Amino acid sequence: MDEEKNKNSQEEKKEEKNKQESSDEKNTGMAALAYVFFLIPFLTGYKDDEFVMYHVKQGAVLFFTGLILTAIPLIGWLLNIGILILFFIGVSNAFNGEKKELPLIGKFGKKINF
Repeated sequence: MDEEKNKNSQEEKKEEKNKQESSDEKNTGMAALAYVFFLIPFLTGYKDDEFVMYHVKQGAVLFFTGLILTAIPLIGWLLNIGILILFFIGVSNAFNGEKKELPLIGKFGKKINF
């Protein structure tokens, strides 16, 4: 009897884990899209999804950092190559379902409250 309960409990845990994984997979596209333009998830109703909002914040920091660097002649333009590299890192993290901070600027994403 106890073995059956353990088996059922393990099956329920596996099902719950699969549901969580599939819901994360479902939102990886929206999280990656947040790096293209961070306001898109707000317009589509994903603002309650913690995973998507994490990447929205990272995307917002990346966007504004790039905007500021663009205003600085020559040096800022060259540093925007680094922004492009960070963009690809962020999109890769989102598609892989990872919540990793972007190097150098990602820590500022934690300070943003939407």
